[in-house]
Formats: sequence, structure tokens, C-alpha cells
Amino acid sequence: MWKKLNELVAKRDMTIKELSEKSGVPYSTIRDTAFRDIGFQKACKLADVLEISLDELREKGEK
Repeated sequence: MWKKLNELVAKRDMTIKELSEKSGVPYSTIRDTAFRDIGFQKACKLADVLEISLDELREKGEK
């Protein structure tokens, strides 16, 4: 999810820090998406800020 988040944030001229502030999801939690699942509720918050569906957060080939 980390790679996809970076792509989506860049398209919106945001930073991961701004995404963290707007979503209320700690920066460290967002950073951890490179290594583990962050959970449904936090993923929903990020998707809401980015104005996308949860499916768009998933990287191709990810289950």
C-alpha cells in the first residue's frame, strides 16, 4: 500500500505528513504500510481524505 499511497498523494500535490494531519492517522502508521496492514478504519480515513475508494488503495496483485 505504501507505493500506492505515495502515488496518490503526489497526484494531489500533498505529502504523507499532510495526509496524516488531515486523516488523523499517525505518520508512523502510514509509513508502516510499507511493512504491514494498517487496518480497515485507518485505511478508510486515508481513502476519505484522498477522495478514493478503498479498492484504489490496493496495489495490483495485492489481496
